[in-house]
Amino acid sequence: MYSNHDLYESLIAKTNKDNTQEWLPLWMHSTDCAETMVYLTKNWVADSVKNTIGLTEEVLYKTVYLLGYLHDIGKATSYFQSLISENLPEKRNHLNYLGLNILPLKKYLSVGDTPHAHAGQWILSSNIIDYSFDDSFLNIIGAHHGMPIDPDEKNGSKRLESYCQNFFGDFKFDENWMSLWNEIVATGMNLSGFASVEEVPKLSPEAQVVLSGLLIVADWIASNVYYFPLIDCDSDGIDIEYSERINFAFNKLNFPDKWQSNTFYMDSDIFQEKFGFMPNDVQSQFLNIVNNVEEPGVYIIESTMGSGKTEAALAGTDVLSNRFNEDGIFWGMPTQVTSNGLFPRLLQWAETETKDEDEGLVHSIRLAHGAAKFNQQYKDFMFQGKSLTQEDEEGGIRIHPWFEGRKKALLADFVVGTIDQFLMAALRRKHFMLRHFGLASKVIVIDECHAYDTYMNQYLSRALTWMGAYGIPVILLSATLPKKRRVELINAYEKAYAKYNLGDKKIKPEIMCPGWENSIAYPLITWTDGSKINQVTINTVSKNKNVFIKNVYYSKLIDKVSEKLQDGGCAVLIFNTVRHAQETYQAMMKLKEMSDKYIVLYHSQFTYPDRQKKEETILKLIGKSSTPKERNGTIVIGTQVLEQSLDYDADIMFSELCPMDLLFQRMGRLHRHDRKNRPLELNDPQFYIIQDDEKNYDDGTKSVYGNYLLLRTKKLLPTEIKVPEHISPLVQKTYDENDDLKMNDKKYFEAKQQNNTKQEKLKALADVYRLPRPMRQGLMGMLSNSNNFKEREAEASVRNGDTSIEVILLEKMDDETIGLVDNKELTIRSNIVPSEDDAQKIASQRIRLPHVLTMKWNIEKTINELERFNKQYLLSWQESPWLKGELILLLDEDQHADLNGYQLFYDKDIGLTYKRKE
Repeated sequence: MYSNHDLYESLIAKTNKDNTQEWLPLWMHSTDCAETMVYLTKNWVADSVKNTIGLTEEVLYKTVYLLGYLHDIGKATSYFQSLISENLPEKRNHLNYLGLNILPLKKYLSVGDTPHAHAGQWILSSNIIDYSFDDSFLNIIGAHHGMPIDPDEKNGSKRLESYCQNFFGDFKFDENWMSLWNEIVATGMNLSGFASVEEVPKLSPEAQVVLSGLLIVADWIASNVYYFPLIDCDSDGIDIEYSERINFAFNKLNFPDKWQSNTFYMDSDIFQEKFGFMPNDVQSQFLNIVNNVEEPGVYIIESTMGSGKTEAALAGTDVLSNRFNEDGIFWGMPTQVTSNGLFPRLLQWAETETKDEDEGLVHSIRLAHGAAKFNQQYKDFMFQGKSLTQEDEEGGIRIHPWFEGRKKALLADFVVGTIDQFLMAALRRKHFMLRHFGLASKVIVIDECHAYDTYMNQYLSRALTWMGAYGIPVILLSATLPKKRRVELINAYEKAYAKYNLGDKKIKPEIMCPGWENSIAYPLITWTDGSKINQVTINTVSKNKNVFIKNVYYSKLIDKVSEKLQDGGCAVLIFNTVRHAQETYQAMMKLKEMSDKYIVLYHSQFTYPDRQKKEETILKLIGKSSTPKERNGTIVIGTQVLEQSLDYDADIMFSELCPMDLLFQRMGRLHRHDRKNRPLELNDPQFYIIQDDEKNYDDGTKSVYGNYLLLRTKKLLPTEIKVPEHISPLVQKTYDENDDLKMNDKKYFEAKQQNNTKQEKLKALADVYRLPRPMRQGLMGMLSNSNNFKEREAEASVRNGDTSIEVILLEKMDDETIGLVDNKELTIRSNIVPSEDDAQKIASQRIRLPHVLTMKWNIEKTINELERFNKQYLLSWQESPWLKGELILLLDEDQHADLNGYQLFYDKDIGLTYKRKE
């Protein structure tokens, strides 16, 4: 019988399907991963994450080494060795020669039930090895491919017995495999420095999650043959100088340095140095708070639009990062458009933060949303000398290619993305631990946190619970919040912080400001400092802006707009549905009296390039720096994208009715900047509510917002609003469930009951996919039943409503030629794989299909129809990395396309329209 050591050295971890002369022994990959774990922990893992893990430095290094070394012990099974040696028959024969039973693949049964990550946990938890690890350690081994083990499948001994053939290559336990597993564990224990299993620490649930995220990162790096090359099949690797192998790998990887703030305290002078102006009242008050907090907490800033909340949050991030050892920032925005808008501001701040560092330090930045790679400024930053390569020597901010993967976005130092990126931290989905690992080292900023519905708020609250458990500072920004929601957000964080950091789940918060739950003061900052809850009203010196509220019927709207702009100025019209905005635009364009006006239509149903062009046009014509000549006669028509995305300044605004807080959001773009040259007729802010000719609002508006809040908003809306004085009282009154505003009619109470029923359904629906709180059993069971939904459904499930579908919109020129909608000169062959440059241009032509085609009852038919067409005509395009899995919709020469019983039409001025086919 051969020695365990001989057997161990012969086990295979990796092969090259394209080169049968290369392999990697299991012991070598185990060492690669273990060394990578230690390297990352010493050089890259934030101190805040180490605090979450809660181990001494010595024990931490031992623990991460052992995790890395044992993570792939599940590859030491008969089935895996058979699978990996398919193209290395000599290695397979050698394993059999040494006494290990390696069968032909077809001899194994139900192989999907013994994935190697879970197999490792079962082996280590079985009673046939000489070591008994705590479940908290084993959970990480089992979860390292993203899916933790289910509690019902926990029993390792039973699993080995049930799938004996997969583990042993026989129907009975085999001494060779059992002694081999003991050899692997003994080697790992010896190399890590643990003298006994009793020294291996028990790990808290939150420590399990972040260590699992770290192990996933380390395994991905160690599995990349560019960094850790395979070796020649004739070599066993024993003679390799291991320190040289590790140095080679990390010199190749060239990982960016972790950012560390050097600002422990920020006064007005430092603020002015960083931002170019002295802090205002809101900013000064927030600086005073973060300068004096003793423990991490959640901070809610409620202040009017344009009051400098962004700079306040960036300054706060600087101080909080230093105080609590964070090494980055995640900034969540409501939409891709708002994320794009914030990216240059975050980039400017990040570059300012790093300019005084030692020469050569490099940090990473990431724009994180589905269409980031099509954002022109982000692309320019990537391709104009700012992308980190192996030869970069200068310091600064870079986009490191390693962070460009979809699942790795949150690992960069400075990240701005859609709120979905944060909400998915509360979503039961594969690799959630990686997302937590990225967030656990950052200050979190969530912007426009009033913009999320009941469904999304369930995920926001749960994500805050996890951040509280980690002790991660979170800053929430809002124009104003309903007081009930403010209390929910504070409690979600504070209770978790007390339970997981102060060791007492029953500890009562120390209320430093009695009555904080019911405050309607404004501007307002509410925050926690450990278990303390604080609140302060900000006494500002800013003047109120009197906004006059008037009504106009839809049938009289165009006449009213024309009348108001007869002496110049610009107008913005906001509708609640794309169709209403399109109809108004088309009606205006037909009128002779509008021929001297420049009219822009902007909504979500344009291709990505066309949306970017329209954003640039709007900002040029009515943005902060626009001139009277550019503004005069400009009319912008759009949907909700105009209430939270662009920094424009309207002379007069027309809007369909929406809930009070969103109405204030829209109103925030009216007379947003001080101007001394507005037309006399528009010198005072005027806000017109567009009414249906027969009722206050149409069915489309009711479908979007529900009848209950619209009725309450309509009842409370005065003829004149003082901004900001009236913002909080009106919003709080609108959302006060205990005050029916003397509305005693049947219609109102029916709407109230419907609203209550809907909210309860949304909460229950969110729980289907929502991650539980940190559990006593740790990772085990956190993703139970996760296989019941698809990855695409999971990503969409943090937003309520029917799933949306994005397609790539192109034009069919002839049977073999495809053209871009916005560039007819570029044509691509349909029967060959596009070049990388062409594929990028094709992929940017994405657009969201109309809601009517993505209802629950017809979305599958829509997808199937698109997939059938793509397979029939564009199959070769699926070989392009940029286009793989994409759905492509082809227009004919008249810009029409038929899909699932509807005829679609695209126009660069109007966007995508549809009608049911006869």
